[in-house]
Amino acid sequence: MRMMHNYFRIGGCFKRLINDLFEAAIGMRMMHNYFHIGGVAADLPYGWIDIYVQLQIDAFIAQDFTTQAALYTHHQYIAGFIMTGAFTHGAIFFIRDYNPEQNEDNVLARMLDHKEAIISHLSWASLFLGFHTLGLYVDNDVMLAFGTPEKQILIEPIFAQWIQSAHGKTTYGFDILLSSTNGPAFNAGRSLWLPRWLNAVNENSNSLFLTIGHGDFLVHHAIALGLHTTTLIFSKWRFRCTRFQINAR
Repeated sequence: MRMMHNYFRIGGCFKRLINDLFEAAIGMRMMHNYFHIGGVAADLPYGWIDIYVQLQIDAFIAQDFTTQAALYTHHQYIAGFIMTGAFTHGAIFFIRDYNPEQNEDNVLARMLDHKEAIISHLSWASLFLGFHTLGLYVDNDVMLAFGTPEKQILIEPIFAQWIQSAHGKTTYGFDILLSSTNGPAFNAGRSLWLPRWLNAVNENSNSLFLTIGHGDFLVHHAIALGLHTTTLIFSKWRFRCTRFQINAR
């Protein structure tokens, strides 16, 4: 009976602990749910990319770029709406339900303590991406409008190209790992492992490892600009800041 009594006692304490945790986090439940749903929705487009290439749900979807773009945009819009709800409920929690005494020295308190640094970093990242990305777009458009396309500022995504080259893409001229014809990895890849991988990567008849250039560089930085600016706006109201100053405590 003593063992059973101990089990019931431990179970009762554990139940009270769970109830206390739920009561403390009642204002965060909705935000938690929104973040989970939004995270899944945000991951869906990248899952679609795998489906386009490897497990096609349609025989021609890997070559139908309009359908790919539509599916990607559709799921990104859904994720954006849901994540907006997540940040909104987080702001409601911090303004209405947050108790400094109950959250002393935990992750929520540390976020509020470091909100100046968080928002400052997001600010300079957004400004950097905005001025450089949009500035490049404006410059290149003006050069094309004036009939001098050779004066465009075209920046190659050398880091992404290096990663593709390391996996066997020989288009970019990087002599490294699987793209190095004299390296042991290249020789082993032709006979011992990943048969026909190098041929598949370097052929233009499939959508594996599409050749990337300056257009991809600009597009990815434009996407990063949108993500950082959105996060900055959401974080300012979530951290209880005024419009121009980070002074609300």
